[in-house]
Amino acid sequence: MLTKTHFLYIIFIYKVLLFMNKLDFKAAVWKEGHKYVSQCLNIEVASFGATKKEALINLQEAVQLFFLGI
Repeated sequence: MLTKTHFLYIIFIYKVLLFMNKLDFKAAVWKEGHKYVSQCLNIEVASFGATKKEALINLQEAVQLFFLGI
């Protein structure tokens, strides 16, 4: 059952995601061994992946989770 608290949390997440789509983040990507590391230059968040594209996708998710406080 969806409680009022759950509903408000869903609205909060939606607003954060809308806010993030309006922000312009800069990222750096480099190779370390067999993986690519991606780092957001605006906030202290980083991630990695097997390819540059995967590293950037993972970084985007990490930034979203950072702003959601997870």
